[in-house]
Amino acid sequence: MIETINTSITCPCCMSNNIIHYGRTRKGTKRFHCAECNKTWSDYQKNPCPCLEELVEEYLSGESYRHLQDKYHASAHHLNERIRSFLTKLPSWENYVDTCVPKYRESRLIHLIDLSFHCYDDSTSENGNNGDHNHTMYLALAVDALSNLILGFEIDNKESKDIWYYLLDRLNCRGILCPVYMSKGSKYVEEVLSEILPHSTHLTQYFRKVFDRDLQNRIKMTYETDRLLTEAFASYQSVIKPQFREYSFLFKEKKMREILEKSKIYFKERLETRIITRSFRRIEGLKEHFIERFKGFRILKENPYPLVNGWIAQSMLSPLDFGFSRLSLYMQTPVQTSFKQFSNNQLPIPLDISEESDEMRKFVIEIAIRGLQISNFMLPRDNSFQ
Repeated sequence: MIETINTSITCPCCMSNNIIHYGRTRKGTKRFHCAECNKTWSDYQKNPCPCLEELVEEYLSGESYRHLQDKYHASAHHLNERIRSFLTKLPSWENYVDTCVPKYRESRLIHLIDLSFHCYDDSTSENGNNGDHNHTMYLALAVDALSNLILGFEIDNKESKDIWYYLLDRLNCRGILCPVYMSKGSKYVEEVLSEILPHSTHLTQYFRKVFDRDLQNRIKMTYETDRLLTEAFASYQSVIKPQFREYSFLFKEKKMREILEKSKIYFKERLETRIITRSFRRIEGLKEHFIERFKGFRILKENPYPLVNGWIAQSMLSPLDFGFSRLSLYMQTPVQTSFKQFSNNQLPIPLDISEESDEMRKFVIEIAIRGLQISNFMLPRDNSFQ
């Protein structure tokens, strides 16, 4: 006989109190059943379920349904329903960025990236066998070059002038200003920029490859270190934003030069690492990460937006190898960011970091190096570092 439980027991997955007794196992252990999500379990205390933010973040970061099934003792169908439902309720990533950063901000350089990826319509079976309908989708991204933060995106079945028009026009309306855009040389991008932003400059990725090659050669020359430090300082001054003024010492030329001078070895090592491993750490790494992850996604052809929106948020808010996220770099403020904050529409939490701390030193040098990588070929060279 099915009996409703009037206790404090809740479903470990959906947290519903609508629980019923569901018989017993062969060993005599009571079984429970959730009338809301249809989950059945035999021992509530031994079958914990994470909060939804954690579950979805694990999935977005690369965990498969099979792994999540084994970990949380739930069916792939149930996990899929819970994850999809959660993703559709997430805030818009673009709105979140606009809330975090004041309107009318300028980027020195924005990368316009296009990606093709495969998805499956809703008739796809969970095990990937019968019923698969593979579809190619097209994703247009606008990425801030300094922080590698995705500022906006558009999704369609294929590349067109419209997809770039919607994306760039929206950036313009959001007050995201930029004098230089870089793409692979798409004719659609060229046409849209000439219409919406006629005074902007459009470069192809060839320019960045040439400068990277030059920078890589200069790193090997010991006598070039001081010159690179000078150029990094000039780049830093050119990319720093007004909202960083709460850390007033960072606007003092003498203090900044002191930080760079004391960190020559770390500066050179970090710059060399970013040049050599650009396929992992820079725009190329972002593209590869996206393509690799989306090979395993099961998404609706009609509406891939929630999943892409969620993946972007999770990627942009995760800390990088130097301790801060891409959003923190874009804000140019040491802040704590997380997917959970985003899902609850909460702003990043400012960190109280001493100007003498190792964390602040790494944060400042990271901005200087990234500024050097995107701005140096636009700036005159100064041969002295004093």
